[in-house]
Amino acid sequence: MRRTKTKVIGATVTGISHARDGEPCQDAFCVLQVANISAAALCDGAGSASHSKLGAEATSDLVVAQLVSNFDEFWCSPEANAAKLITTIRERLSALAKNEDVPIFLHG
Repeated sequence: MRRTKTKVIGATVTGISHARDGEPCQDAFCVLQVANISAAALCDGAGSASHSKLGAEATSDLVVAQLVSNFDEFWCSPEANAAKLITTIRERLSALAKNEDVPIFLHG
């Protein structure tokens, strides 16, 4: 088997309306490679939320960490593990909001 090196590049860009209104980019991405497993997550910050950048960053970090750490489980049963991941994300965002003393609005 031939091994190849993986190169990754990514960026977030402030949208036109956010730039016009002086709002920062609220999106985030994270890429993680451990051994032969790679994961990437892209999160669109909810522009209506006051700390959406913080939530997008926390979510993208958590998603890639969970995907890499539990790759076999996600591979074998993606739907069941995605549901667990969503619960974990909600719990993490709730804890983060409490720690940062900001309101949180979880839909769905």
